Amino acid sequence: MKKIAILAVTICCGITAVHARDNAEITTADTMAEAEILLNEVISISTELVEILESVQDKSTADAAAVQLEALALRMDTCRRQLETAATIDHAAGEQLHRQLMASVYSLTPRFQSAVQRIVENDFYGSIELKNIASEL
Repeated sequence: MKKIAILAVTICCGITAVHARDNAEITTADTMAEAEILLNEVISISTELVEILESVQDKSTADAAAVQLEALALRMDTCRRQLETAATIDHAAGEQLHRQLMASVYSLTPRFQSAVQRIVENDFYGSIELKNIASEL
C-alpha cells in the first residue's frame, strides 16, 4: 500500500515539477490547456484511488478493488509518461496549478490514510489479490 501512496504522490507532485520550470517564459493557451488536462487527470486518478480503497469492506469488495487498482495503475503510468514529455509553462502558471493540485491532495489525504489503515488492520479482508496488487504497486 505504501507504493500506491508513493506513486500517487509522485504523480501529483510531478505535474508542477514538469510544468513550472524556470526556463519557461511564456505560457500559450494550448500549453496551459494541456497542463490543465493533465492536472484534472491527476486529480481524477487520486480521487478514484481513494474511492476504490474506501469501497473495500469485505473479501468480495477487496477482490473487486484489486481489479480496479490494476486498471488505475495503467492510467497512473500513462499520466506519468505524459508529464515527462509535457511542454513547460511559466512559473506563475505553474504556481496556479500547484495550488489547485495541493488543495485536492490535502482534501484526499486523510481519507486515503484512513482507508489504507483500515484495509491493513483487517489484513486486506483476506483478499490475496488486493494484497498482491498493493505489493506490486
